[in-house]
Amino acid sequence: MFRIINIFYLSLAFACSISALDIKRVDSLNTIYSKSNDPNKKIDLLIEIAEEFRFCDVDTSVVLLKRALMESKKNNYLEGFALSSFKLGVRFRYANKTDAAYTFYNTAYKLWMFDKDTSNICKVLINIGNMYADMMQFDKSVTYQEKCIELTVSDRFLKERGMAMYNIGNTYKRFGSYKKALNYYSEANVIFKKIGDKEKIISCTTMIGILYLEWMENQK
Repeated sequence: MFRIINIFYLSLAFACSISALDIKRVDSLNTIYSKSNDPNKKIDLLIEIAEEFRFCDVDTSVVLLKRALMESKKNNYLEGFALSSFKLGVRFRYANKTDAAYTFYNTAYKLWMFDKDTSNICKVLINIGNMYADMMQFDKSVTYQEKCIELTVSDRFLKERGMAMYNIGNTYKRFGSYKKALNYYSEANVIFKKIGDKEKIISCTTMIGILYLEWMENQK
């Protein structure tokens, strides 16, 4: 398997721009992979290497993730199976292959439900919600984000709750329900301030400003 990864690395490292691919990191991960005798650790490394190629060469990323998926299934490694499925869902979503994306997302969802991993369950729900928003299926988008909100009553999952609310705000903004959008952005902003997420606070504040501008423009 190390030989396969090296073939990818040698043939594609030169094709990828340095800004898109961290060659030293890929080389380091390959070295660790070659020395590891832990099957599950090797699967984790495959997923990490696939992540390094996600912007540079999506096809390679997909091949590596599918390999990780197969190895996870063979070794009965639930976390590797779930994570590689989720990341394949992300790859296919951005490739506009929504049926394949949903299939992989759903696999990850079922595995993390079995493991009662609320944070990752929400990650899947949020991603599916965003996929439906991209497809202009706004009702479905909101439904999936709301499922995440229902799961995150505990303060342990404030970040996930805030992201779901922020995304619902985006969805309502896109089809002109400005009051609803403002409410969700505002609630998300309160949460992000509570957990001290400066990046998300800026995002919320920016979106609220854009929302008001659009709102006023549409009232002319």
